[in-house]
Amino acid sequence: MNRRMLTAFLAVILQIGCKESFSNKLSSEQYVPSPGSLPFEIEAVEIGQNSRLFLCSYSAQGEKALFEFELGPTKLFGPTDLGMEAGNGNFIAQAGSDSCILLSDLKRILEAENMPGQVKRTEVLPFDFVRLGSNLSQSADGGFSPKTKGNWTTLKLFIAQGNQESEVYLNFNESLKKGQFAIKDSEYGDLLLAELAKVL
Repeated sequence: MNRRMLTAFLAVILQIGCKESFSNKLSSEQYVPSPGSLPFEIEAVEIGQNSRLFLCSYSAQGEKALFEFELGPTKLFGPTDLGMEAGNGNFIAQAGSDSCILLSDLKRILEAENMPGQVKRTEVLPFDFVRLGSNLSQSADGGFSPKTKGNWTTLKLFIAQGNQESEVYLNFNESLKKGQFAIKDSEYGDLLLAELAKVL
């Protein structure tokens, strides 16, 4: 198990605990805002076997940012009883997106120190991901738990820039039509913001 897989494995144990405590009863879900996270709206589209596309929007202060993210097929890794899976995905740029406020809000959430300078836009920004959990519920503090069955999926994304790699959480709930960026470590803030600015 390489370093990336090991850190993801530990994150599963620390964040969502053992699956034996999983309840079969669905809770009545509502989105719970939490520090270090930024919510946005999603609409899921099935594009092929084991692949999903999410149409995303973020509206604030009269501006509307548009983007998409795509999740490809996954494969199991680590202990099978934890159900962790890894795969590849993409952020996809959308014409007509007004992302100034989104990027400013992400700067705060990701604890970045600087806004990106001149950004060379790209249509697609690839990433690797590890699925930390699925069918999770959101707790009162905004975290995620398997204790009560819900509709949240939690991912850790790995976005590369040359020899550097940054990490961020991407969580989503298709039932609530809600997605969420959440900070992993502040040290990734500037690099993440510069990369995401290429497609958001």
